[in-house]
Amino acid sequence: MYTTDIMPNKKRTFASIGVICIRYTSVLVYITAIVSMVLFSMYICSFYVYAFINRDSIRWEAGLPGLYFPRSPIAEWSIWLHFIAGSIIMILGYIQLIPIIRIRFINFHRWIGRLYVILCGITAVGGVFFILLKGTIGGIIMNIGFLLYGILLLFCALKTYLTVKHKQFVVHRIWAIRLFSLVIGSWLYRMYYGFWFFSMDGLEHELDFTGWFDKIMVFFFYIPNLVVAEVFLRYDRIKAHPFLNFLFSFLFLFLFVIFLLGTYHFYKYYWSYYIKNEFFF
Repeated sequence: MYTTDIMPNKKRTFASIGVICIRYTSVLVYITAIVSMVLFSMYICSFYVYAFINRDSIRWEAGLPGLYFPRSPIAEWSIWLHFIAGSIIMILGYIQLIPIIRIRFINFHRWIGRLYVILCGITAVGGVFFILLKGTIGGIIMNIGFLLYGILLLFCALKTYLTVKHKQFVVHRIWAIRLFSLVIGSWLYRMYYGFWFFSMDGLEHELDFTGWFDKIMVFFFYIPNLVVAEVFLRYDRIKAHPFLNFLFSFLFLFLFVIFLLGTYHFYKYYWSYYIKNEFFF
């Protein structure tokens, strides 16, 4: 009698602690990510977009060599559209995920969604056109990795739009989550590099992005995201096991460290100067 009474309580306590852990660690990751993304978007606008508007695109070379291509205005316009649309979709994507907006402000959600999908398409097409016209600094492997990313982003944007157009709302949610997992790829690319530089001092990174770490990163910044998205979409079916809550909590804590250190590195050495000068002075 004693055993059968007390064991379920222990199991419930263990499960409850797991739920609390994943709740707070996920909130920690969410807040860190949104702050970092806002800073990243401000940097893109203050550096790349501002330089293009002022016809000073050669300044792009200071941020990422190989972007400025004065003999091809189409390539320049393509990458500019990629930058400006890409800096907006991350924030819009987070807004679309907020439950209260989806439920209580459905018209706002729909209009933001239309803009979001259009800008995702522009981001993808702009990046793909630039790669086809000029290529990337890292050569064939980076070309393949970034082209695949752009194609997947465009495909998921189209599926997100078509499913809601045909009122397939359950399937629409699935494709919207997949789309968001790709949208944050550009930001995650910086976070992983920032964490790598902070922890490993840029081991196996080359200035022309041909090191083995660079070659891994051209696929790593978006393929694992899709895997995580698929796990999340199936989480309701597997979350009954309390151990998974603790596993995901540790994963969230690890992501929090990566986002925090990655943001610190890029803000200190790249973002802060342009954000302060263009936004606050």
